[in-house]
Amino acid sequence: PREDRATAAFGLSLSNIRVRSEGSFADDRGQWLLSARRGYLDIMLDIVGERDLMDPKYFDLFRKLSYKLGAHNSLTLHGLYAGDKLRFTDEDNALSEAHSSYDNAYAWATMESELSSSINVSTLFSLSHLTWNRAGQEYEHRPGRDYEVIALTDRRRLSVTGIKQDWHVEFSPRIGMVFGGELRLESADYDYNRRQRLLATRNRTVFTLD
Repeated sequence: PREDRATAAFGLSLSNIRVRSEGSFADDRGQWLLSARRGYLDIMLDIVGERDLMDPKYFDLFRKLSYKLGAHNSLTLHGLYAGDKLRFTDEDNALSEAHSSYDNAYAWATMESELSSSINVSTLFSLSHLTWNRAGQEYEHRPGRDYEVIALTDRRRLSVTGIKQDWHVEFSPRIGMVFGGELRLESADYDYNRRQRLLATRNRTVFTLD
């Protein structure tokens, strides 16, 4: 980010709108940055009358904050969140449709330390959480037969926590060494379900037969 003053910018493209702002604080020891973006394809489809068949939405948000902790240490915080959703309806069968949504959240912090003129340490701590959700259903009706419904759901989740540290040691202008380590903890869930049902119609009454 620029260190002299706060600024803001606005952008517009064929697919999205975006805003960005940045500045400094604490006598330029700290800097911040914020940017956001939002797609408007759903609005364009609404204008042309096609949103009933497809409704896509997406956005993302990025944040950054850095601060100098004295002459030899600095801390930087980052955050990123992005999501999108989609609904699709079969043009030939309005009862058949699909839904999906994706959400991704990331946060990480970096500490840069200068222990001496020849030793530098970089420490990174990070968190991630990702989710995927998809669902769909299809209705099929044949002349002289009942309705058959097939419904699917697919849900997934992934979480990651990590810490990493790198050491940079310089013995001379031409000789140096880099070493470090990393630890990651991961967890994931997965759920898939499929249901098939028969909707029997008798005297305008719907019976569900699983």
